[in-house]
Amino acid sequence: MLCQHFESLLAQYAEGTIGPRERSATNEHLERCGSCASFLRDLRSLDGLLTASPAVEPGGNFTDRVMASVIRAPQPRIAVASWSAVVVTYVAFAWITIAAFFVVGGPAARASLGLIFAAIVQIDDLLLMLVAASARLAGTRTHAVVAAMIALLVLDTLAVAAIVAVYGRLRRRARADSVPGS
Repeated sequence: MLCQHFESLLAQYAEGTIGPRERSATNEHLERCGSCASFLRDLRSLDGLLTASPAVEPGGNFTDRVMASVIRAPQPRIAVASWSAVVVTYVAFAWITIAAFFVVGGPAARASLGLIFAAIVQIDDLLLMLVAASARLAGTRTHAVVAAMIALLVLDTLAVAAIVAVYGRLRRRARADSVPGS
């Protein structure tokens, strides 16, 4: 058999916990293999060093001193971002993405952007112009594009509301967990 097999058994052999058949096979191997015999001597010397070293006992009041230092330690602070920072970051990213669309979209996209700002001031017939400009931009798929944009805005609004609600609950829970005695 290979030395690897016997090396895994030598710790048990040194402790005397190996079975009789394995002990016999290990004895035969140790007579022929100087490397495994040397390894066994090293194991036995290491075992002797470990059992000969004195036991270390902690000083008096060890537990009381450790617990007193734990009690005196400052309470850890939980880093929590404000909900407004989360919302502002999300809105900034969304508007940067929309702005990139208008920059990359060419003249029709910029015309649509101008009409959006004008529509904010004069909603009535300028919305019709916006739809016409969008029709030039999206072609026959204008209704699908408008529906997708409306759906995106609704989903964004719902996502922000859900994030704010979940964040508020988590923040209240974190505050309750950080109060001692609760």
